[in-house]
Order: sequence, then structure tokens, then C-alpha cells
Amino acid sequence: MSPQLRSSEDREQLLAALMDGTLVVSSDHRPVSPVFKELEFALSEPGALSLQSALPAVASLLLELATSDEEKARVPGILAHAFARGPAAILGLPDCGHLHEGATGDVVIVDPNRPWTVREQQPFSRTTNSPLVGTSLRVRVRATIVDGEVRYQADR
Repeated sequence: MSPQLRSSEDREQLLAALMDGTLVVSSDHRPVSPVFKELEFALSEPGALSLQSALPAVASLLLELATSDEEKARVPGILAHAFARGPAAILGLPDCGHLHEGATGDVVIVDPNRPWTVREQQPFSRTTNSPLVGTSLRVRVRATIVDGEVRYQADR
């Protein structure tokens, strides 16, 4: 990833900005061939596979850090802003990022209690360079709906 998050202060400030709505989340899905990731650090290319794990990772972190039922109840709204409403507003897409009649029918359905472990060989990418390989996440995407059509549905 570029730039790297070097200090705990960096991470704490990013988390605070996520919680207060200042920060939105995006992924440029920059998978890099293992050949270029196995070079010396200074020569290796930045980039990581994160498109399919970004939402579950952020959701799992927020739920893990929540210390009360009230904080846990805020997590869906924080995620909706960080991954949908905020980016749509930045990009000037008025019919995206929210649900209402006439809006683009793009929805991600998650299960907040479906633990899984990120593995090297996930089915939707040609590379494996995820910093989350081996990480256990408590939230899993169950389905993705794009333009009103189910495009992905997890095993039942």
C-alpha cells in the first residue's frame, strides 16, 4: 500500500476520521504479481489485493472496537457512508450510494456474524498479495447486487 501506515498515531487518526465521516474508503484493486512483491522492499511495487476484503475488514474492525451496543448500532451507518454515500458524493453520482426509488440498485449484503479467514487463493483475483492473508474476519459478504441483479452470492 502506498503510503504505508507507519505509526499507531496514523492508524488512530484514520480510524477517528472514519468514525466521524471525514474519511471514505476506496480500493483501486491494485494486485501486483508475486514476482514484483518478492523483491527487496525498496524495489517492490506498492499494491495489494483488497477489493473483496475491504468491507469485511473495516466492518470487522469497527465491530471489534465497539465497546457498547450503541457503538455497534452505529457501524452500519458508518460503513454506508464510508463505502457508498461518501464516495458517490465525491464522484458527483447523485443516484448512487443510497437506496430510494429510482436510485441505482447497487447493494452489498453482509452477515456480521459469519467468521472466515482470508486465504491466498480467493476465487475472484489472479493474484494473492493481500496483507490480510491469514486474518480472521467476523463479517462476510453474502451477496452483491449491481443494477438490481444479483452478481455474487456466497454459499448458503
